Formats: sequence, C-alpha cells, structure tokens
Amino acid sequence: MSLENILRYCWSLDEKMGSRVEYAVYLLAYSSSGFKVGSTRYWRLRDRVAEQPHVIATLLYKFDKALKTREVESKLGKLSELTEVPK
Repeated sequence: MSLENILRYCWSLDEKMGSRVEYAVYLLAYSSSGFKVGSTRYWRLRDRVAEQPHVIATLLYKFDKALKTREVESKLGKLSELTEVPK
C-alpha cells in the first residue's frame, strides 16, 4: 500500500472515530541492526513493543488522530531512515 493510500485510510479512520482513539509513535533500539520508528494504537503499545526483539523502547509521541500519528512516523523515518517505507 502506498503512503498516499495509508494517509487516506488514516484520514477516513479519523473521520469515523473522531478523537476517541489514542495513537503512539515509538522508537525501538535493536542490539545489532539499529533503530526503528513505529506507530500503533496507544492501548496496544506494550504488546506491539513486546512482539519485536529489541534492547530498549520508548514512547516518542501520543496523538488522538491516526493521520497525525502516521505523518509524524513517516517524517521521522525519512529523516533518519528508521522505519520501513511502504511500496
């Protein structure tokens, strides 16, 4: 899915859910392969981090809009090559 389609989906999600859902942008540090920025629903953050092998993790931002969350994750990833790029 392209970034444009992902952002369109996030906008649609925000239209439906309003500010009832909180989202998180997080950073994971892997022992040998560097760092990764990710995003998830805030209530799922602990599980999402636990699913990925890491040395340390931290919450970077918390938002009430999916679109803003995804935009920040994407910008951080582009600045420092910390996240997967959608194709």
